[in-house]
Amino acid sequence: MGISPVLNQFANSGGLSGSVAYPNNNAAGNLLVCVVRCLVTDTVADTNNGSWTRAAYQATSDTLGVGIFYYANCKSGANTVNTTASIARQVVIGEYSGLALTSVLGNTNAATGTGNTVSSGSVSTSPNANTLLIGGVSNETLNGQVFTPTGGFGNETNANAGGNTFLCDQIVSSVNSYTFGGSYSGAVALWAAAAAVFIGEPTCATPVISPAAGAYDGSVNVTITCSTPGNSIYYTTDGSTPTSGSTPYTPFTVDSSLTVKAIAIASGYVNSAVASAAYTLTYTISGSAGVAGATVTYAGTTSGSVVADGSGNYAISGLPNLWTGTVTPSKTGYTFSPANSSQTINSGDNTGVNFTATSSGGGASGWLNAQHDFANKRGLRG
Repeated sequence: MGISPVLNQFANSGGLSGSVAYPNNNAAGNLLVCVVRCLVTDTVADTNNGSWTRAAYQATSDTLGVGIFYYANCKSGANTVNTTASIARQVVIGEYSGLALTSVLGNTNAATGTGNTVSSGSVSTSPNANTLLIGGVSNETLNGQVFTPTGGFGNETNANAGGNTFLCDQIVSSVNSYTFGGSYSGAVALWAAAAAVFIGEPTCATPVISPAAGAYDGSVNVTITCSTPGNSIYYTTDGSTPTSGSTPYTPFTVDSSLTVKAIAIASGYVNSAVASAAYTLTYTISGSAGVAGATVTYAGTTSGSVVADGSGNYAISGLPNLWTGTVTPSKTGYTFSPANSSQTINSGDNTGVNFTATSSGGGASGWLNAQHDFANKRGLRG
């Protein structure tokens, strides 16, 4: 499912207050985030008895600071966040789904500076590519300004119409280094910025489809496995991308050329990447033409011919499932019974499609006529 901000769950203190309520009930297991204009000794709590931890903090030279606090794997229900901040408080809260339930905090960084251009310093998402980046910024001025984030961050909300504390975020899916930054709309004497990486749910392992994609003579029995514990696999055979609404996996047989696609889903994991295996399946019609060297022609949805071997046997391979047509043997000086044979491939090889060859000179079979011709050539018959 991946990381996602919970819609309509961002709020601000609406003034210099240390208390702000979530607009809607929190959903169990989500990540709650709070950006506070505060001192290093200040803490955050809530009315749901949540366990809040400070992820990052940065103070300026006059003790103004900004802190990022979080509460992972939260409880469900109505909730109000309270801070002990003693300076002119500004509080911004948000809620996110799709984060790891434990060990959610990655690395952090923070910085302070002057002027209207802000930069927290870089943070790395390694080794987990599925991550939430939170940026928090505040400044010593309380007259309202606009903050425009850069580096791919979005601005969720500011603390109040007259405040300068902002919660910004970015959801990324690649291992890289990122810098939270931006600019205030006006000059700022001192600012403090912090950035924190929050780790998303791990990704379910990509399913393994066996046998491997390729060309096969005849139908194949398909198995799909996934190494993630507690997984459920879903697949399609019509070329569409599988979802949890697709066919649940049980072992199955493929008897026509098609592509199998599969995903794995497990609780606490992001859905796996899609696995794909394209199969080209063909079948064979075989038997005896009745005489060596006979040409066996097949005409139908695909057409062609083969030549019987020295024992009179032939094999027409590479036919698709549901092939329908006529198989006809021929050789100068011979007639065949039957003259031809109508055949349909139905998920299997057609074997024992035999013909009897009779010499046009009256021999009873292709084999007897061959012996007669041999004797004439050796001068053994008068």
